Formats: sequence, C-alpha cells, structure tokens
Amino acid sequence: MTRQPSTAARRGMFDQESADPVIVLLTIVPSTYDPQTGVDPPILVSSDPTVRLVDTETELVYGTVSRGENYVYLPFELELATDEEESPPGFSITIDNVSLELTQKIRAMVEPPAISLDIVMASSPDLVELHLDRFTLIEVTID
Repeated sequence: MTRQPSTAARRGMFDQESADPVIVLLTIVPSTYDPQTGVDPPILVSSDPTVRLVDTETELVYGTVSRGENYVYLPFELELATDEEESPPGFSITIDNVSLELTQKIRAMVEPPAISLDIVMASSPDLVELHLDRFTLIEVTID
C-alpha cells in the first residue's frame, strides 16, 4: 500500500516558500552496482543544501543526510510528464553539474541506470513522504 504524503508535505510541494521545505532526493543506480562489494555505488543527489557534508580547507560540500546516506546537493529542475493515457509515466530532469563528476559517472555507464525519487521534508529527512521508482534513464544530453 502506498503511503499518502502528510499535509505539510503536500502544502510544501505547492507553496512558493515554506519554513519547512520539501526536498527531492534523486538516486541513480548503475546497472553494474553490486551492493555486496560496493562496486559502482548509486549516485545520490539532493535538491537542497540542508547541511555541510564535507568541510575541509580544500572542499566544501552541502547536501542532505537521509536514512544514513549522504545526498550531495546539485541544483536541479524536475519536470513531471503529462498525465496522458498513451504516454508512459516519466519525468525530465536537468541537473547543474558544477563539478563535472556526475558527467564522468554517467558517461561511464554502459547500460541505462535505474532512477528513483524520494520526497522528504527538511525537518524530517529520514521520513520518506513519497517514493517514486522503477524509472530508467533513457537519454542524456551534456552541455
């Protein structure tokens, strides 16, 4: 059974500004990922710079910690597909890849990765309000 997002989450999804923002967590899982060995781990991206994940003299990385995983903040836009009967469910995503690390990882993938989205609130990043999965990356355009 699918859990319904909380009232606060639904409000946050539609409000222009919120004291408790909605955060989108994007997980890109390479087809070659092996959870037992850790080879080719998933790429974890956050829509929000909630906390500092790394703070050294040479590197400053923001992101979101959810369920023990570090999702790195990379600004992105998410556009849901139309809800037409003849169209398969899907979405379009545009990620600002400021470090080019994501570009290198995507280019190294031989087969399309699996994609999932989790919606969480900034005040409770371990509580998944909405989970969308079973998506496959179909096309990548790199500028």
